[in-house]
Amino acid sequence: SLAMIDYALRRRFSFFEIEPGFDSEGFVKYQNGLNNETFNTLIERVKELNKEIALDKSLGKGFCIG
Repeated sequence: SLAMIDYALRRRFSFFEIEPGFDSEGFVKYQNGLNNETFNTLIERVKELNKEIALDKSLGKGFCIG
């Protein structure tokens, strides 16, 4: 079953949580340097999607993208 595979992987490997860095200083500087409305819209939509994913009880923060 998938639960058995998940357990086996977690016993053998270490995992650490990485969160999207859309608000980091480096990314904001990069985004501002591009001055691209399409890119800005994409980032805003991904942020909105991540909020919905994080609030969903069957998913949670671990399923956020970006």
